[in-house]
Amino acid sequence: DRLVSETNLSKEFIKSKLEDKPIKEKKEEKVEVKIKENKSKYEEAEASLLHYMLENVEAIVVYNDYVTNIRTEKYRFLARRILQFYKEHGTIFLADFLDTLVDDKEVIKVVGEVSSLKLKEDVTKKDLLEYVKVIQDGNYLDAIEDLENQMKNAKDVIEKAKLGEEIRKLRVRRMKDVEWN
Repeated sequence: DRLVSETNLSKEFIKSKLEDKPIKEKKEEKVEVKIKENKSKYEEAEASLLHYMLENVEAIVVYNDYVTNIRTEKYRFLARRILQFYKEHGTIFLADFLDTLVDDKEVIKVVGEVSSLKLKEDVTKKDLLEYVKVIQDGNYLDAIEDLENQMKNAKDVIEKAKLGEEIRKLRVRRMKDVEWN
């Protein structure tokens, strides 16, 4: 009951996450990143990856291996906490993880938000990498925007040319890493 009141999750939902589930054969399906009205596709991808990180060690490994930054601060902080828990315990169990967050109401709210997402239960590494590509794309766009702002404020023509070249390189790398894979 304490868990229900602290996380605003239903008792049935918490019980369903704690029950043993039979292993099913995985079917290859393409994951669509769904965009809600109030979230960008980048936030949706971040939340979805975090959802799977709370349930699946493979998602944590994919995050650790491929994601360099999560743009949304509340999601970035939760990702760090999940990764820290995984490194300390070698696995992830939602109930045990929530026990470590007992004093952090904000993170508990974010856990409730991402764990209650209605996503498919069976996820493959390929599915997880689709989310990673969207997250990486957002990171590239942020870096390009930052360089463009620096270029607008630069006084020296040579400095502007160097920044322009960095922007070009980032755009090429973005196309190679995100759009063409």
